[in-house]
Amino acid sequence: MKSIQSLIACMLLMLSGSANAGVWYQWHATNDVTPLGITLSLEFDTAVVQSGAFQMNIAIQNNGPWLDTIFPQSGLLNFSYGTGTGGGIHYAPRQGISSPGPVILDMSVAFGPGNHLTGHIHAHNFDSQFRMATSGETGPNFTIYEAESDAGMRGCGWAAPGKLPCFGASGQIRRIPEPASIALLGLGALGIITVRRRTAQRKARDLSGRASGF
Repeated sequence: MKSIQSLIACMLLMLSGSANAGVWYQWHATNDVTPLGITLSLEFDTAVVQSGAFQMNIAIQNNGPWLDTIFPQSGLLNFSYGTGTGGGIHYAPRQGISSPGPVILDMSVAFGPGNHLTGHIHAHNFDSQFRMATSGETGPNFTIYEAESDAGMRGCGWAAPGKLPCFGASGQIRRIPEPASIALLGLGALGIITVRRRTAQRKARDLSGRASGF
């Protein structure tokens, strides 16, 4: 009984946390062109998604002052880019900018039909950088026009044999379930399994007790 109560308490706690969570989008590659193995996740404020569009432009020089004024603190809640080789760019205004945070984070995106993003994104820190954009011809497909990292890139980049340029990868940035919701579903499934197991054990004990009574 205590385990079930603990599960319920965890689910209620996660529900209260998800009420303040945003809307998540994630990169999904649609071809096998370099750069390979990149990851990109973005969390936006729900009100921003409902507005239909979002813009921001952060530029910092040598950890100096903000150079651009478009900086909506509540609009972009999380930004995480990875190269698959150890390089990355991460931004979470609720925790402040920390290394390896961006020195440039420039984006203008629209939240279109089909739960896709369109627009352009450019991010850069002193270790990694990338640019990607959609066009009228590619629809919701982003094309990566350049990407580099001091940690190296898979199949291209200045650290790769031949120093092949990193561009041409195509993918979509699609809306995904909020991570807490996924965990909540997992807890719910675990709770159902626990209840069924306890019910089966109780029935087995009842049958065993009846059999011993004869």
